[in-house]
Amino acid sequence: MDTISSLKNKIPDNKIIWIIGDGGKSKFLPRMKCLSVENHMFIINGIGEVKGDSVVLLSNGKLYSYIIDG
Repeated sequence: MDTISSLKNKIPDNKIIWIIGDGGKSKFLPRMKCLSVENHMFIINGIGEVKGDSVVLLSNGKLYSYIIDG
């Protein structure tokens, strides 16, 4: 897995949004978390079959969060 330093050298200096779907698999883990490092924003989200789970959607450059009922 690449480090931030390695990614910065591979990707141009634009604002990069990463959506990572492996968070929230257990009740005690955060349902959603955002981290920012220089021009990279990391949105960590996942579904763990917990009431109130949500998914993050990116459409036409806009971020949306949809709460799953049930």
